[in-house]
Amino acid sequence: NSWQKTNSSRERTPDSQVPLIVLKMKHSVFTELNSWAQKPNRKPLLLQGVRQVGKTYAIKAFAKERYENLIYLNFETEPQFASLFAESLEPQTLIRKLELATNQTITPRSSLLFFDEVHECGRALTSLKYFREGAADRHIIAAGSLLGVSLAVNVSFPVGHVQFLNLWPLTFVEFLSARGLQSLADFILNIEIGEQIDELIHHKLLSAFHEYCFVGGVPEVVQSYVNAEDLDVVRDLQRAILRAYQCDFSKHPDPGETLRIRKIWESLPAQLVRENRKFIFSAVAKSARARECESALQWLVDAGMILKARNVEIARAPLAASSSSEVFKIFGSDIGLVGARMQVPKSSLLDVSELFMGYRGIRSEQVVAQEIVAAGGAELYYWTSAAQAEVDFLLEVEGQVVPVEVKSGINKKAKSLRQFMKKYQPIAGYRFSLDRLLQTSQVTDLPIYLAGQLSRFIGKRINASG
Repeated sequence: NSWQKTNSSRERTPDSQVPLIVLKMKHSVFTELNSWAQKPNRKPLLLQGVRQVGKTYAIKAFAKERYENLIYLNFETEPQFASLFAESLEPQTLIRKLELATNQTITPRSSLLFFDEVHECGRALTSLKYFREGAADRHIIAAGSLLGVSLAVNVSFPVGHVQFLNLWPLTFVEFLSARGLQSLADFILNIEIGEQIDELIHHKLLSAFHEYCFVGGVPEVVQSYVNAEDLDVVRDLQRAILRAYQCDFSKHPDPGETLRIRKIWESLPAQLVRENRKFIFSAVAKSARARECESALQWLVDAGMILKARNVEIARAPLAASSSSEVFKIFGSDIGLVGARMQVPKSSLLDVSELFMGYRGIRSEQVVAQEIVAAGGAELYYWTSAAQAEVDFLLEVEGQVVPVEVKSGINKKAKSLRQFMKKYQPIAGYRFSLDRLLQTSQVTDLPIYLAGQLSRFIGKRINASG
């Protein structure tokens, strides 16, 4: 089969030996970090991302590349550092304390001060405001796996004093680079609407995409697969990461809320495969009510463990104004971890129908959702009309609302998408399937492995329309 052929003849490059997070930075994060460091009006940077996504490795690699020295404080493994922030938050006072505690000099522009797992020390998080006001020449980055939770619970400094950056699991293009398939990655990054993809190239990309949907984009998992190509090791690592996520639940100070978070997390597989994709609180527990579970669900969103797509019935910009807070769909943060939660067998790599069309096709929607978010951090929405039609995703780009449909196979029939196009007459519509690239008059059909390029395609379409 094509998957076996791709593996037996896989291209090899020196990049396949490079740690995956470095490969990721080559494409996006490293560029953004450099841009941040060069800004004359730079603010402290808050790096957000779910546990095990590579935040610490990314910043340490960046510091090694750009700075003379790194002052690294991890408030989870070394909680004693929190005492430095217990009293004065005046920047120069803190700098003197930090220099004494770490035996390093913190100099403007040539030193990077890195607060890791900063959610464990609220005062350190608060200090970023004062560093911005009184020591703007110092380069400071803060990161944490539960940083989103901390900010949502207790924001003690104005958001205007910091810059945010999200780190997501490796995208499909980054996965290709890690696998030594850089030529295929470059092909995807440069393909334009209207080009026809050769059938052999299409099958090679689809085969690699099958691998990605099983392995996912968590750096440690992908690295293990690059090194050994052992799917059993991959699945063991995925399960270990899922257990680490569950350990984070206990960090919530309210035991009752911890239990609700756990129950919602445990209900994820059942929620994903429901015929009606709307999230149902009663699937969490028979007696569960929305008002009791809303904060627990938001905790999982803020922690980056799940993605949320809100429903709209009136699809006009701004979508946030007409979206429902009570009707929504949820997805996992990573397709590989979702597969581990759903116990997808490794044999699915050899059977396209099992990988995509099985499990009610949810894995196709899942991978498109995470690729869209990783490409630009877009808010996810979807459209329904009187419970008779549903478009999988709506994107809002430069004031334009763009519908996106996801098909699990090569059958591209989309009654709901046609209804939407007729009613709202958007600038364009997009439909993903397992078929090859095909341009039509209004709806653009795309192979599913191009999901990460959607924002680029939409932007060019909008610019071309004037």
